[in-house]
Amino acid sequence: MTTQFNSEEPIKLRGHHVAELFSGRATSTSASLGEISESNNKDNFNEPINRNLSKGAWDQEVILRFKNHFKLNPSLEIEIVEGFDMICEKCSFAKLHCVFSEDEFCLKSYDLKVGKTYTVQELVARAGLYTEVYRFANPIEEIDYLNFRGALQREKANLKARAKRIRDYTKSSPCVSQI
Repeated sequence: MTTQFNSEEPIKLRGHHVAELFSGRATSTSASLGEISESNNKDNFNEPINRNLSKGAWDQEVILRFKNHFKLNPSLEIEIVEGFDMICEKCSFAKLHCVFSEDEFCLKSYDLKVGKTYTVQELVARAGLYTEVYRFANPIEEIDYLNFRGALQREKANLKARAKRIRDYTKSSPCVSQI
């Protein structure tokens, strides 16, 4: 079973995928658009992709194909959409893994509007500016950082509360106070 994209279709992407595809620098999942090898000048965008790949392998293959297609077609226009985009429609994992809550943050971070069309060059410039100003590869990396910090702060608060409960318990417990 295979998946296939059609370069004749207009490219429609949601906020999360714009951030993934136009990162200002390489992330843990992919190289930045500028780092796609110049020697890889074959546009394999329309070639079938094996759908039996693991989610991570499928994601990396799709991201690489889109980035290569964009690098070879910098004036290509991309429409920003809400909800499922052309990547989600082809992904057999979409219903399980799509995180739509990130879309709005990603679009605001790049100052993009749903329903508007942007060229690859414009999106590359906006992603580069975001990275330069905020020091994150993309808004998704920033969300992960903020979530991690929030989790860390919650965990510190939990540890303080647990330590207090232990102190209170040791003061009131006859067994512990005898030690």
